[in-house]
Amino acid sequence: MDNKKGKLKGSIPTGLNAKGTLKGVDKSEKFFSCLADKNRLRILNILCIYGCALITDLTNIFEFTRTKTIRHLQYLMMHGIIAKNSHGDLFQIYYLKNYRKLIKDILQEINDLQLVDDKAKYIELYKNKDLSINRIPEKQLKKYNKE
Repeated sequence: MDNKKGKLKGSIPTGLNAKGTLKGVDKSEKFFSCLADKNRLRILNILCIYGCALITDLTNIFEFTRTKTIRHLQYLMMHGIIAKNSHGDLFQIYYLKNYRKLIKDILQEINDLQLVDDKAKYIELYKNKDLSINRIPEKQLKKYNKE
């Protein structure tokens, strides 16, 4: 027994199951927890509008570190909102897997200036061919742009 905290060493904290996830958390709570973070909303906004994105493009648009971007993408993947596909050995394409219409409706209602700025920055970088996604043929990206 750890005398300082009164807990057994190696025990699972109260409220968590053996996998480290919260007990009794249902699907809707997980979904809304994904939307509770501004940075994840920004990522979802780009994926909603453009269908897919690459890590390097997201880090350029949001000026995040690669580690921070990957952490948010993994969180969204863990909750089944986004998925990824590999395009050769060079690229991993992230896209919305579920809830596209719902997320799009929510983002339109939020109408945040940061989301508008992100969209404008994406458009500018895309037109200037500064995004990695420009290197992938358009016909291969069409499958991610489904409504």
